[in-house]
Amino acid sequence: MSLTNLRVLRLWGCRNCEHLPPLGKLPSLEDLEICRMESVKRVGNEFLGVESDTDGSSVIAFPKLTQLTFD
Repeated sequence: MSLTNLRVLRLWGCRNCEHLPPLGKLPSLEDLEICRMESVKRVGNEFLGVESDTDGSSVIAFPKLTQLTFD
């Protein structure tokens, strides 16, 4: 399944989730809300999902994101 056109994502109450997936790789994501995820202790670079390209340039995470909510 391809999520390249996903524009809005709300993650609520995933109590056993300890790590966030690399959501920065979703190129069309405009609105992201992450709430009540008590087991997540830290948000690191893996959340961005960025890696160097083969030519040495970097990829931009969340290129269309306009709203980000952590609660």
